Amino acid sequence: MILCRLQTLITTIFVARTLNFNGVTAAPTQPQPAPNRPVVNIADAMKFLNHYGYAHVSPDAPMTDDVVEKPVREFQHYTHLNETGKLDNETTKKMNEPRCGVKDFEGEADESGRRKRFFAPVRWYKTDLTYKISMYTSDLPEWLIDREIAAAFKLWSDVTPLTFTKVDRYAFADINVKFVPSRTPHNDGYFWGIFDGPGRVLAHAFYPTFYGEIAGDAHFDDGESWTANSYYGTNLYLVAAHEFGHSLGLGHSNVYGALMYAYHSGYRQNYQLHPDDIAGIQYLYGQKPEATEPPVVAIPNPNPNPNQCPTRMDTITETSDGSTYAFQGALYWRLTDGRVDYGYPKSVPGDWQGLVGGFDASFTASNYWFWRPSGLHGKTWFFKGGLVWRFKDRVMDSGYPKPIFLEFPGLPNDIDAAFEYSGNGQTYFFKDNYFYMLNWQMEVVGPFYMSNWRGIPSTVDAVLQASDEYVYFLKDNQYYKFSHSSFSTLPGYPRSFGTDWLQCNSALVAPDHSEQQPGDDIGGVGGLALHDGNDESLATGQSGAGRVLASSIFLLILAPMIPL
Repeated sequence: MILCRLQTLITTIFVARTLNFNGVTAAPTQPQPAPNRPVVNIADAMKFLNHYGYAHVSPDAPMTDDVVEKPVREFQHYTHLNETGKLDNETTKKMNEPRCGVKDFEGEADESGRRKRFFAPVRWYKTDLTYKISMYTSDLPEWLIDREIAAAFKLWSDVTPLTFTKVDRYAFADINVKFVPSRTPHNDGYFWGIFDGPGRVLAHAFYPTFYGEIAGDAHFDDGESWTANSYYGTNLYLVAAHEFGHSLGLGHSNVYGALMYAYHSGYRQNYQLHPDDIAGIQYLYGQKPEATEPPVVAIPNPNPNPNQCPTRMDTITETSDGSTYAFQGALYWRLTDGRVDYGYPKSVPGDWQGLVGGFDASFTASNYWFWRPSGLHGKTWFFKGGLVWRFKDRVMDSGYPKPIFLEFPGLPNDIDAAFEYSGNGQTYFFKDNYFYMLNWQMEVVGPFYMSNWRGIPSTVDAVLQASDEYVYFLKDNQYYKFSHSSFSTLPGYPRSFGTDWLQCNSALVAPDHSEQQPGDDIGGVGGLALHDGNDESLATGQSGAGRVLASSIFLLILAPMIPL
């Protein structure tokens, strides 16, 4: 008994210190009933705002403008809406969108009137966790549910020392995952556990302590239409990954695009954790232990053709049909499954009608959610001087080329490189010692200092995010492998581009082909060997010292970006 009381006292002291560190004044309150009906009027809105931590108003209190305006404005601020303080149509619509049932805030506002980011005040005090799926949904086969749940846990274990092991549904587990019927209590001890059916509240989870036997558990509304790898229905993988963030001790984030943002944004292919999520989880558990990357063994090229071994590349991009193309001067290479296709390089003007080669940069609009509203998903842009060409695969759109300032207002001419980052869907442009960013408002912002990209040269020739999700920066005949998880260059780089990618013998590296004309001899067969070594661990990087309170401008780099 004495030992139990001592452990309780130690936990209480730790909670108080953690809360003070994050500017929160109280431990999580007992869960309150989630609203069971859509928000259609002020009374509904105040129930919603009370439940999610924006207001602390008695249901019997008069709903005056002063009472309503502050929490409504705070909700609008959190969800990046126009801050009117009025319950307008846009605000009501947002309140009724699919989301997590966990509170957005705990405690009172700070002196500025804004609430600070909420961390759950506890964490697991071990790194090897178990989970079980005690109740399945009939929407998907059990094997597919198992796969999606395991993948959701893997998002967190990829960037921390945490491990997750599935056990039998009747065994004890740290985290119990279950799909429960809508509109009925499901024995979690709280009235808030009653789900509301399709839409609105999708799931909820419990932090690692405070909730007794259900601490860490995650519950999903079986009234949803759960899907996998589909833009239709409710995506199980990303909703589960979000809820497991709560199970591990993370609260909601106000960073749009972060996994821990309260609202579900739908299926996103090749999803990666946002930097804000990584900073938060590594604050609680630290980084994944670093492992040494195995050395690259160059495969000898028995009959190298000097035309296949340029000293540098102008640009590299992957088009919407999944083909990867590398360009240098008037030549281009098509790369498939880590090798150069037979018969390459070929002439750019001969195969890409309207292009002459010698590009500055290129990128392809791959993020469905970012580009869907403009109808530009799958388009590829080529930049040269002050002009830009737009293609779909290898077919040019009518009306091109155009001046860059008309296509991307605010972007300078003569950029050096560009790429779209799959982690947040935003596009980055590089010029001289700086970079620019096309944000979610389709605005070009910057310039920012290149020093934010740790370990990357101040100027680059080309950039590609490959299928292994690493970002490759090319400079002359060298390349740098940049880790999304640590936001720094991996140890052992730069390496030889010609040796590792094109399997060239250094003695046969050819001169620059910028002046080569169409019709010149460009025959020969060669191979591209993109290094696919096991980079499962994080490279050396900054430790997570609290979550990053980032605006949409700062969606990639954890180090501060300093605009000129």
